[in-house]
Amino acid sequence: MPSSPIWPEYLPGLKIGWSLSKKSNVLRFEPERGPAKTRPLRSAEVMNIEGTLTYNDAQLDAFMKWHHEEIADGALIFNYHDFVSDNWVTARITDWKSEQVQVGEHSVSLSMEVFI
Repeated sequence: MPSSPIWPEYLPGLKIGWSLSKKSNVLRFEPERGPAKTRPLRSAEVMNIEGTLTYNDAQLDAFMKWHHEEIADGALIFNYHDFVSDNWVTARITDWKSEQVQVGEHSVSLSMEVFI
């Protein structure tokens, strides 16, 4: 069992309607004199994933509780089953918002960093 929290099995994850982009892994420093210097920022490759989930009232309540209690409102990383690579990866939620579509149905926009 992983030591980090995991995405709850009872909540659907991002499977359709998502976008994927690569985050820059280069730290660039331009001194007053001489050429610019660059170096890798981190050893893991970071991908940004954005998408929308459709949750009912109970699923939205469960997501909000998990987000607050298990991953400290996005401060902690968690393990997530990546639908692209079909592997377990480490991820962090960077932003989310919910809009009520109709009574009992919510559209949850989610942004995550996935560390590969």
